[in-house]
Amino acid sequence: MQKNNTKSMVAVANRQSEPLFAISPRTVQSDKFWRWGDDNMMPYALSLMSRRSTTHRRIINDKADYIAGKGFSFDEQQTLLSQLVAQANGDGESLREVICRLSFDKALMGNAFLEVVTDAEHTFLSLYHQDASRCRIARDKEHILLHHNWAAFRSEEARSLPLYPLFEQQ
Repeated sequence: MQKNNTKSMVAVANRQSEPLFAISPRTVQSDKFWRWGDDNMMPYALSLMSRRSTTHRRIINDKADYIAGKGFSFDEQQTLLSQLVAQANGDGESLREVICRLSFDKALMGNAFLEVVTDAEHTFLSLYHQDASRCRIARDKEHILLHHNWAAFRSEEARSLPLYPLFEQQ
């Protein structure tokens, strides 16, 4: 009987770093907000992961649909509540649309941010979804900082919103 001395070999042709994990090459050092990951880019990595994997995206979408439910049961005779359900904000979004977006953020990133807009007398109410990838919790733990690009954070470009139940004039 003859012995076969063949060896298996694997060659790696592309040794470039995976862009999913190399979104930002630096560690963020800031005392203004709590970071999501060393480079503060974890929400972007999670979003990228869900876009690249159809299975992952389907699981997140199904989970968000389950959280959001099929709609609302309420007394339609209450006109103010009916108006809020039909149009939750000035952008024309229904309350269900806002809840679905919040559910998706919660399922994907573990956090969801709802902006509540009213006046000092609480004569109106508008509810806006704020994309969780744009939000960070401020160090004072009483505000949320919104920024359009956390890879190039500049505090003068950030918008600060108080956490509920605090309201501040904007």
